[in-house]
Amino acid sequence: MKKIIPFAKIEATGNDFIILDDREIAAALLSSEMIKNWCDRHFGIGADGLIHVSVSGPATPRMLFFNANGSRGAMCGNGLRAVALHLLTIGVCHKKHDNFIEADDGLHRFTVDEQGRISVELLLNEQNEKKIDAAALDLPAGIELLGFKQVGVPHLVLKTELDEFADFEKLGRRLRSHPLFGAPGTNVNLIRMVNENTIKVRTYERGVESETLSCGTGVTASALLCWERFPPSQKTLTVQTRGGILKVEQKNSRLWLGGPAHIVFIGQKILES
Repeated sequence: MKKIIPFAKIEATGNDFIILDDREIAAALLSSEMIKNWCDRHFGIGADGLIHVSVSGPATPRMLFFNANGSRGAMCGNGLRAVALHLLTIGVCHKKHDNFIEADDGLHRFTVDEQGRISVELLLNEQNEKKIDAAALDLPAGIELLGFKQVGVPHLVLKTELDEFADFEKLGRRLRSHPLFGAPGTNVNLIRMVNENTIKVRTYERGVESETLSCGTGVTASALLCWERFPPSQKTLTVQTRGGILKVEQKNSRLWLGGPAHIVFIGQKILES
């Protein structure tokens, strides 16, 4: 039996997601193999991840995030922003402020400004942070350890002064599964300072198993470590990714990630059962 499932394809600074909600398909029907196939860029819709949103039951919309390889992910910063746009588009949320999305790591506020830029509040888990032995990483010349942060998911952050580091994908793949990070592994970020209030960030994402155009939690982890090591003159840090510009802001003791998000297309997928 075949069932037609409506979906939205949404990108947030090049980080792209397939968005489904519980009006069309129950989360229990999503298998890892199905998610992997749908996220495949040659034989499926193509995306860095798939997000299922519960909008019809709970008072607060809840998102379940799945990586492109079909595994579950605890959280995704740009995914949160994509879900926020979906909720605004389908009319579940109407306000510019005081909206909420529940994820595995807790409740996240989100806002939208006059230009349509969507900002989400991100949560830190400092209990799971760890000191990393730089010598154990065996980093190549021109790359140094900046630190490690848990922003919903784990992020190793490295720093370089090089304009371009051609072997980042190879380095990210090696460090992603380094024994220091246990079985789950880690995401790997490489930053370069542009000026005291601007950085460039590249991210190798576990679950996608390659470099992505942008990673919201990686950008945020990188910004936090820059604030600690190289205090900027402002509480807003501009972050240049390969997919666009993001802002990380400390405001009223809260941490915010903001930037553009767009609907790429709306479509239907046939679900074979």
